[in-house]
Amino acid sequence: MWVHQIKTPIAASHMLLDQSSNENSGLKKQLIQIENYANMAMNYLKLNDPSRDMDLSPVKVDDLVRPLLKRYRLHFIEKNIKLAYQVSDQMVVTEAKLAGLMIEQILNNALKYSQGGQISIFFDATSQVLSIKDQGPGIPSQDLPKIFDRGYSGFNGKLEEKSSGLGLYLVALIAKRLGHQVTVESELGQGSQFNLSFKAANLSIM
Repeated sequence: MWVHQIKTPIAASHMLLDQSSNENSGLKKQLIQIENYANMAMNYLKLNDPSRDMDLSPVKVDDLVRPLLKRYRLHFIEKNIKLAYQVSDQMVVTEAKLAGLMIEQILNNALKYSQGGQISIFFDATSQVLSIKDQGPGIPSQDLPKIFDRGYSGFNGKLEEKSSGLGLYLVALIAKRLGHQVTVESELGQGSQFNLSFKAANLSIM
């Protein structure tokens, strides 16, 4: 109930900022992060409800990605990060809201730990894999096996004091509930690439 209630003043704040004649990009960015945390909490509760069924249906990859690019455009601009996005009209089977949240956590992390450089988002129709690649600091090899653990922030998170250790845990939790797979490839100083494997839309929905 609390999470649902807090979304009302968040929405009202967005509206007030949009109507304001003063451009306050810093406040807008912080408001996006507050809304992100509220969505994380709400969906964490839903995912831990064993009685909740997953409503899987075909959805266009671009419909999952494009709203997030619009939502985080200020982050790209202010951190001078270029975007390389290959638009895909391919369909995958998933639950759109949860898949969007999963992609958002990965994109948010890429933006959080990058300064300049480029974030690339592309979809391989053959393997049904959506990849998000950044040119950030990369992940130390000793952290890689633990990054999806609940509460684990790792070296980068502790260094920047920006990580709750819940975003990637939520990604793994959603992937498990939806029957998807998430993997990461990273090398310290060389950036990271997260790969989300979906089911093709021509497969039967269980």
